[in-house]
Amino acid sequence: MNLSISNFHILNFKKSSYLICSLFLLLFGFFLSKYPEISINGVKEGIKICIELLVPSLFPFIFFSSLMINSGVYKLIGIIFSPLSSIFFIPKGAISVFLLSMVGGYPVGAKGIKDLFDKKIINSEQAERMLMFCVNSGPSFVLGVIGTSLLKNSKASFAILKSQILSSCMIAILLGILSRRKYRKLYNANNQLSNISFETALINSCESSCYSILNICTLVIIFNIFFLFLSQIQVIELMKKTMINLNFPHPISNCIPYMILEVTRSCIEISKNGNNPFLLSIATSWGGLCVHMQVFSIIKGMKIRYSRFLICRLVNSFLSCFFTKIFLNYKTICSVGNIKILHNSNATGSLTLILFCVYFLVDIGFSKNKQKNLNKHEPLLST
Repeated sequence: MNLSISNFHILNFKKSSYLICSLFLLLFGFFLSKYPEISINGVKEGIKICIELLVPSLFPFIFFSSLMINSGVYKLIGIIFSPLSSIFFIPKGAISVFLLSMVGGYPVGAKGIKDLFDKKIINSEQAERMLMFCVNSGPSFVLGVIGTSLLKNSKASFAILKSQILSSCMIAILLGILSRRKYRKLYNANNQLSNISFETALINSCESSCYSILNICTLVIIFNIFFLFLSQIQVIELMKKTMINLNFPHPISNCIPYMILEVTRSCIEISKNGNNPFLLSIATSWGGLCVHMQVFSIIKGMKIRYSRFLICRLVNSFLSCFFTKIFLNYKTICSVGNIKILHNSNATGSLTLILFCVYFLVDIGFSKNKQKNLNKHEPLLST
């Protein structure tokens, strides 16, 4: 039997990519074994971020988005905001997901798109196109974390939020025009009212929301360990020095490595280097690779091209920066020094919610297995 790398079609990697990933995994495993205390600290920090920030801010919106689609309420919202459907060239029912993505946070739009696609309300082209403009940080992060804790300037934080919304709308309109020219007719196959009970919709929404929030939290923890790994082997410092050698300004050189990887850390680093609102605008619109991984963990099973998503995130970032400059009339914001982010969430309540999610998923798993066993033995009993 020939076991060459080229025969591992299931990996869908080229040889070079496969070897790079293998080398990375070996190095990562070596890091975990050589620096166990750092990996433990990474897990602790990741769990703290999940309990104090992610679960309280994301879970309610993820659940609401899923319940709205499963119960059929999205159709009513689509009728109310039907003009947006024509402008963006998407089905009326999909407008509710766009609106929720503006207020819920990064993964909420991806969760809504996944639910719409699974119910055949949108097709693959519309799902991919919506993902380009339905990933946004949300007012709670921009106005709360950035405006209150970092900038302490409501005018600047509102400018960043408005710029993010405007840039997403511009991308939605542009992609809608291109799609209209290509497809002419709008795909809108599912116009039937929901025929499931509210209780069933509620249970299905709880199940999918629990899976989503647990996936997101797991990725945040893993990514936090990975971030400490890069810091330990001086990769972050090497990136900073390289950018300084390329004559980038020191504040930008110090912030870019964090901006590439993770949005919260990047915003904190920007606050330490002058609180530039334009860099904050770019960071929140870009999201970081950690957010990108969260989004793609939710939409797994859908054929979405990451390269196109990546390009749109970059375009969104620079458009948002451009509009922020316009809204602020090119005035700079004075540095306010190093500010510690305060979390007012109840950690005990968040931890309880996570444990409830785990219990709920396990209970549903047992119920499904029990039902399968009953169905399997039912023909035997009937004979």
